[in-house]
Amino acid sequence: MKSGYILVIQSIIVALIDASILVKAVKSKYSNASRKTFIMFAASTVFMQVVVAFSQCMEYQLFEIDGLLPYFVFNLVMFTVCISSYAWMEYLYISLLSDNGMTLGRRIGHLIPSVLLLVLGLGTRWTKLVFYFEEVDGKHLFKSGPLYAVRAICPYSYYVGGAFIFLIWLRKQNFNANKWHIRNFSMFLIPALIGGVMDLYTVTGYAQIGISLGMMLMFLEIYIEESKKAERQAGMEEIHNRLQEVNDNLLQRLSIISSMSKVYFTSFYADLEQNTFEELSNIELVRNQIGARGNLAAAFETFCNDMIKEPYKEEMRRFVDLSTLDERMAGKMVITQDYEGVVEGWCRVHIIEGIREADGSLRTIFVATRKIHEEKQREEEHNRSIREAQIAAENANSAKTTFLFNMSHDIRTPMNAIMGFTELLEQGQQDEETRLNYIRKIKESGLLLLGIINNVLEMARIEKGTIEVREDVCSFSGFTGTLKRMFDELMTQKKVTFVTTSDIRHQYVYCDESKMREVYLNILSNALKYTPEGGTVLFSQVELPYDKPGYAKYRTTISDTGLGMSQEYLAHVFEEFSRETNSSANRIEGTGLGMSIVKRLLEVMDGTIQIESEKDKGTTVIVEIEHRIADASEMTEQPKVEIDPEGFVGKRILLAEDNDLNAEIAEAMLVKEGFEVERATDGRDCIDKLTEARVGYYDLILMDIQMPRMGGYEATKKIRELKDPTLSSIPIIAMTANAFEEDKRKAFDAGMNGHLGKPINPKEVMMEIGYTLKV
Repeated sequence: MKSGYILVIQSIIVALIDASILVKAVKSKYSNASRKTFIMFAASTVFMQVVVAFSQCMEYQLFEIDGLLPYFVFNLVMFTVCISSYAWMEYLYISLLSDNGMTLGRRIGHLIPSVLLLVLGLGTRWTKLVFYFEEVDGKHLFKSGPLYAVRAICPYSYYVGGAFIFLIWLRKQNFNANKWHIRNFSMFLIPALIGGVMDLYTVTGYAQIGISLGMMLMFLEIYIEESKKAERQAGMEEIHNRLQEVNDNLLQRLSIISSMSKVYFTSFYADLEQNTFEELSNIELVRNQIGARGNLAAAFETFCNDMIKEPYKEEMRRFVDLSTLDERMAGKMVITQDYEGVVEGWCRVHIIEGIREADGSLRTIFVATRKIHEEKQREEEHNRSIREAQIAAENANSAKTTFLFNMSHDIRTPMNAIMGFTELLEQGQQDEETRLNYIRKIKESGLLLLGIINNVLEMARIEKGTIEVREDVCSFSGFTGTLKRMFDELMTQKKVTFVTTSDIRHQYVYCDESKMREVYLNILSNALKYTPEGGTVLFSQVELPYDKPGYAKYRTTISDTGLGMSQEYLAHVFEEFSRETNSSANRIEGTGLGMSIVKRLLEVMDGTIQIESEKDKGTTVIVEIEHRIADASEMTEQPKVEIDPEGFVGKRILLAEDNDLNAEIAEAMLVKEGFEVERATDGRDCIDKLTEARVGYYDLILMDIQMPRMGGYEATKKIRELKDPTLSSIPIIAMTANAFEEDKRKAFDAGMNGHLGKPINPKEVMMEIGYTLKV
């Protein structure tokens, strides 16, 4: 009985050990087939150890089983243990020993021991071959039968059968490739068999110990093997990660090289200490010359000798000089040099700092070259444009300087006449005829000076872009007649024949008459100026065939038999300040702006001009321009006003003029005609005097434009806003040096009734005042 307790305790201890191994296996991180197989085996073993302990309790009568139900329960447990063992063995064969799984014959063969055990166990109540219960003193005692050892031998038949199948299988397979399977199977099978054999003779539980020992050895082998696999796996993962890192770095470098190759047609890595280089990317032409790797200094020399045009070779040699490279790159990441290649055209070499040693010396560099041919062409084109602009500016400055010298003479000439004849008049020793001659020449010189100033101002306005085209209905016959009357007397005085012809169908058109007049006045003035006595000036106008509905096209030809121009100068005739010869040489005054003004005005009005000339034979100017056709009924002519000087007597004029000399001249001229004049020094003073005086006190205001505090335009607008209608409607005439057509329109837009330009002409002043006051 005592030994029975020992065996039961031993079985329980072994079961606990097996259970701990099972828990360890379940908690392990391994998830392969070996782990799953071992867990199934360990579970069945633990279950078997528990059943063995239970059966030992019954065998040694440590407790009694009475009745049929406990008997069958015990047999059912034994049956379950057998099936569990069988299931594990079958899984072991399939997973470890067979590639194609177990055949039907093998399955039936493995079922025979289990079925035999089950039949013997179920039939032992009557046959008493395996075990039975004997009733002693009313108790059922567990007794072993003659075949009780089958219970212990039967599970090992699986081992023997498995070992037999395993050995047959090894003959068909590579023995070295399956060493792990042999070790794994042997570590369990050998202890289990030894324990089972000992248990048959002694019946002391050695089979349990052998099975547990085999299981522990198998688990230990699996644990060691899996640990090795884990280490190998970790190592492989580390190697994989390193390879991936290397691969990523390589891909990154390849990507950089690929990107660089799109911009740089050559790139190299160079070691200055070893004096070597290695190609990163290259074109075949360069590779054929210097190779893909080799001596750095020799490669640079070959590059300079064979691939660079002569003017740039020495400069490039200095750039790639290795003896001075470290010093030249101190504090710089990149240095560059441009050159013109034999084949590639313009290129730019970049030397980029690589690695520096601990002492700061340069160890490695990158060398990359890219094409800049198009960039260089754009740069040269830009530089050429700058040079051309500079030349143009220098020419313009030269022309302006020439103009200033010429104009200085041209201005000084009439100024000298004005001052000289004024000095003679002051002496008062002339007779009446001589005095009147002096005055006439002073007027002529003043008009000449005014024309020079007007031309300069007109050109400044055109360049500023403030010129405007304002079309009204005008008559061609009237326009031409005005020009003829204007130049008939001048041509006669110079003894030049003036011939005009006209072939016009549409007499009435829309045009800017003032600008058209300025165009033809400049051309006719030049014809008169450069045609000597006895010559001829022809003014001809014809209407050309034109198919644009509502429009007509006109050609005006002005030709002369004058000095003419050389073909060289003809190409520059429209340039500002241009004159073929100065006035001191040919005694003809001028600024060189007339034809520039004509060209710009015609461009604004969509007209064209063409000049034909020959030295000493004369000049022909052809102007073509289209006009919108108008009707005679649309023509509005300014009514002619007969001036009665007696009507000026007693009229009071408020003169707004800030300049004392201008005010004195205007006041003297007006008083002479019978006007009473009061002066205001600016626009603000003009409004004050007007509003402070009684209603109707002033009959007219002569308003300057540019005055301090308040100018003429603003003062006029404020007067027109006065509440008293008598004051707000007082006639206002601009009298200003702003004498261009646009200035006239601004005056009318501000609310003025008329416009007089300075220097004032007494006859024009009286005509404008008479028309405004209707006297």
